[in-house]
Amino acid sequence: MRIKITKPKFKPAIKIVKPSIPRPAYGKILGKKKKDKFAVEKKQLLNSIRKHSGASDTKLVGKALSFIATLPSFREARTSRRLVEKAFSFSEEKHSKQKRLSGEPYFTHAFQTAFILSQYGLDTKTIAAALLHDVLEDTEVSEKEIKDLFGEEVLALVKGVTKLGEYGSEEPELGEQDYLKDLLCASSDDVRVLLIKLADKIHNLRTIRFLPKKRRKEICRNALEVYAPLAERFGLQEMKEEIEDICFCELYPEKFKKLSARVKRKARQKEKNIMNAVKILSETKVGRRKKFFQKYSYQLKKKNIYAYFKKIEKEHRTLNEFYDFVVLVILCDTKSDCYEALRAVHAQFYPIPRKLKDYIAAPHLTYQSIHTSVIGPKGNPIKVFIRTKEMNELAEKGITVWLKEKAKHSLAGREAEYFRQISRLSSSQEEFVSALKTDFLEDQISLFGPRGEKITLPKGSTAIDFAFKLFPGRAVRLAQVEVNGRLKPVWVQLKSGDRIRPIFSKEKTVDKEWLDFAKTYYAREMIKDELHMGNTRIRARKQLRYNFTAKAKNGILLEIALALKENKAELESLSIERLPGNTFKGLIQAILEKEGSEKEIIERLGKIKGLKEIDRE
Repeated sequence: MRIKITKPKFKPAIKIVKPSIPRPAYGKILGKKKKDKFAVEKKQLLNSIRKHSGASDTKLVGKALSFIATLPSFREARTSRRLVEKAFSFSEEKHSKQKRLSGEPYFTHAFQTAFILSQYGLDTKTIAAALLHDVLEDTEVSEKEIKDLFGEEVLALVKGVTKLGEYGSEEPELGEQDYLKDLLCASSDDVRVLLIKLADKIHNLRTIRFLPKKRRKEICRNALEVYAPLAERFGLQEMKEEIEDICFCELYPEKFKKLSARVKRKARQKEKNIMNAVKILSETKVGRRKKFFQKYSYQLKKKNIYAYFKKIEKEHRTLNEFYDFVVLVILCDTKSDCYEALRAVHAQFYPIPRKLKDYIAAPHLTYQSIHTSVIGPKGNPIKVFIRTKEMNELAEKGITVWLKEKAKHSLAGREAEYFRQISRLSSSQEEFVSALKTDFLEDQISLFGPRGEKITLPKGSTAIDFAFKLFPGRAVRLAQVEVNGRLKPVWVQLKSGDRIRPIFSKEKTVDKEWLDFAKTYYAREMIKDELHMGNTRIRARKQLRYNFTAKAKNGILLEIALALKENKAELESLSIERLPGNTFKGLIQAILEKEGSEKEIIERLGKIKGLKEIDRE
C-alpha cells in the first residue's frame, strides 16, 4: 500500500496591513461594515434628527449616523458629539431647498466633505465646520448665528474656507487668486482651514462631470497646479493622488484610459513577483531566530496613474522602464528594526546599485523611510520601502497626525511665516500665486550650510537663492561660493545634499544679472530692492548670530525662542552641544525685522535663568 505524502501549501505568518484611508469612487462612500456597538444611541439620534430637521431622506440620515460613529468624539464627551449632530441638522435644514447640478440635495456635498475629513480622525470642531462650510456663502445664515450656536472657533474655520462674492466674479481666474491668497493667510493661523478646503475640493472634483467642459478643464488645471502640490507639501498623499488622477482623467481622457489599462496589467504581474519574494523572506531568520514576517508586517502600495504620466512626459521614458508598479512596504516597530530588516532584505536579494536612499537618517520634509531596489526572484526588480508604523501613518495622513499628537492647529513657524511673508510682499494676486508655486509648491532639495544648517529650497535654486535664504543681511555682498569644497560662481545650480559655504566681499556685489539666475521669488524681490528697481516691498531684515552657554534645565530653549519672538525676531536655527558639568553651549541664528531692537533682545535673553554668557558673533 502506497501512502502519498503532500506538503502543506505555503501560508506565511504575515500580518497584512491595509491602507488606513479608503479612496472612495466618485460620489460614493466606501467603508467596511462593522459590528454596531451603538445601536440604541444611533436609534435615538435618528429620531432626534427626524424630529428637528424633518429629514425625508432616511437613507442619507442613515449614512450620516454611520459617519458620526466613525468620529473619535462618538466615544468621548457627549457635548462634542452633540456639536456634530447639531451642525449636521443645521446644515441640512439651511441647504434643504438647494440642489446640485447632479440633481442631488446640496447638503450631500457638505456631508461628503465632512466624511472625507473623518477618515483622518480630526476633532469634532473641524467636522462641524466642514458640515457648515458653505452656509455663509450659499444661505442667509449670519456670522452671529453660527457663533452663537457653534462657538467662535467653528465660525473662524467656516469664515476661513468661505468664498464670498467680493472676489471679482467677472474674471474667475483673478477671483480664484484673491481667494487663494486669503485662504492661505487664514491657514497660517489654523491649518484646519486648508484641510477643509482640500476635502471640499476633492468632493467637487468627484462630481465635476456635471459642469460644462470648458469650466471643468479650468478647475482641473488649477487643482493640478495648486491644490495637489499643497496636499503633497503637508503629507496628504491620498488626497494628492486622488486630485491628480481625477484631473488627469478630465484633461486627457484618452491618455488616461490607455495608460491606466497598461499600468493595471503590469501591476498584476508585479504583485505576483512580490508575493514570490515575500515567500522567500518569510522563511528568512531575523533576530532571535524569528522568521522575517513573524517580526514585521507588510503591505503592498501602488502609485497613481498621473505619477507615471508625469515621469514619461518630463523624463522622456517609456512605461517599460518602470518597475515600481507595486511597492513592498515593510513595517517595523522601531528605527533599529528598519535597518535590521534592510540587512535581511539585502542578504536575500541583490541590491541594485545607487538605489538605496535613507530618508530616516535624512528626512525629506516630514517623510521618513528607507528606499531600496533589489533583484527579486527570476531576475525581476522589486522596489522596497522600510519604515516604522508611525512613519507609515505620517506618510499616509501627513499633518493630520501632527494635529492629533500636538493638539495644536497652527502651522510650524517657518511655513506659517512663509504664507504671511509672501502675502505681505506681493503687490498683486498674480505675483502671490507665482511666488507660491515657485518657492513653496515645487519639488524641494535639501542643502547644508557652513555650520551644518539644513536648508530647503525649490529644485533648480542657485547659490544666490541659498545666500538670501540663510544670510539675508550679507547676501548682497556674495562674491563666490564653495560647493562641496570646490569654488563655484554664484549662479551655480545646487543639488540636493550639497554643502555650501558662501564667500562674501567687503563691498556690495549685487548685480542686475542676478535676476536671471535667482529662482525664488523672495531672492528676486530682495535683489530688485537693492537695485531700486521698483517699490520697496521687502521689509528690512537683519541677521543675528549669538553664541551662548547655559545650564541644562527644562524649558530653557523654549524661553530663548519666546524671547526672540517677543522682540520681533524670527528664529532660523538653534544648535546645541553638551559640555561637562551639566551645561551646554549653543548657537542662535535669527532674523530681526526692521521694527525690532537688538538691544531689547539682549536684555530679554539676559533675564533668562540659567543663561550664562551671550556673545554677538
